[in-house]
Amino acid sequence: MGDPRFHVWQVAEAFGLPVTTRPGLASSGSLQLIHGRVTILVNEASRARKRFSAAHELAHYLLALEENLPLVEQLRSRKIESYCDRFASHLLLPRGWLLRNAEGVADDLPTAIALSTWADCSVPAVVSALNDRGGWNRRLVSWRKFRSGWRLMSVVGGRRGATPVLADPHMLNVATEAPRVYTLPFVSERGMRDIATELVRRGPYVYGLPREAFSDETSDDQVVAVRRGDASEGGAEAGMG
Repeated sequence: MGDPRFHVWQVAEAFGLPVTTRPGLASSGSLQLIHGRVTILVNEASRARKRFSAAHELAHYLLALEENLPLVEQLRSRKIESYCDRFASHLLLPRGWLLRNAEGVADDLPTAIALSTWADCSVPAVVSALNDRGGWNRRLVSWRKFRSGWRLMSVVGGRRGATPVLADPHMLNVATEAPRVYTLPFVSERGMRDIATELVRRGPYVYGLPREAFSDETSDDQVVAVRRGDASEGGAEAGMG
């Protein structure tokens, strides 16, 4: 895949796998048998989220079809879930395209947002891919606003289990569509420290990109999900998309 601007639905249908949006789906995506035909169901979400969910479910389908891995066994394995996330990441953000477009540009939020818009992927997915093959070593923190207030959603980069940030709700409320720099307290194994962090608001989400690279912590193409489940009042959306 040389260019990310393609319709994931068409890719899935090339394998005989239709994609259908189903409002109120309990998860971001699933494979179900409908009228005797295996179908990808995706939740009613942003276009970027639906594209990633469809690509993730396509990976599950291909593992079942080509590697004879039953879906029931796949769902029991975190490694399989991680593989399907990486499959979706590479499909939607081809690394050759990413390298060509990230070369010589600043590793900041405006760059991540521009690539996100061009590739029709989420900002976390782009930063994750740039950490993987684009030469970045950055941590991206995502929050989402619910009726009950702000919730930490995911962290791209860094070690699993680390407490990434203590966010002042006021700072999240004043974040705008134009990235601005604020000072936020981060907690790592070395203790708490204040770090200058770019904040930007995109719809119900606020993304924070610390200006300091986390060179003392691992950075890979995984999203550290703070909560698992659907992006609703009762939980948070997991995954990179």
